[in-house]
Amino acid sequence: MKDSAYWLYENIGNLMNLFYDATYQFVKPVWAEFDRRQYEVQEKIEKVALEIYQKDPKKAAEFLTSYSNGIALEALEIGEKMLGEIFTRLALVNNPQTSRGYEDPSVWRASGSIY
Repeated sequence: MKDSAYWLYENIGNLMNLFYDATYQFVKPVWAEFDRRQYEVQEKIEKVALEIYQKDPKKAAEFLTSYSNGIALEALEIGEKMLGEIFTRLALVNNPQTSRGYEDPSVWRASGSIY
């Protein structure tokens, strides 16, 4: 399971469905930024791939495969970090000593309150 992208994203999706209010504020912007960056460079990548293809189709396939694998690995890294953040956030929300719901740790640490 640890090496499975499917289960990583399945867990993120399931936890978001169960605890939407506690998770969407930091999950959705991360994926939106990831998507934005991919769309921003897509045209350039396609142009480079076409130029390579015109000279050597095999090298173009290698280029695109490498590029796609890089995106997938970056998404996995983001997802793994995100799942850890979700678990941390849910631990704060579901802590029996927490009566105020989720707050950013910088807020409650600065308050001096122990809860």
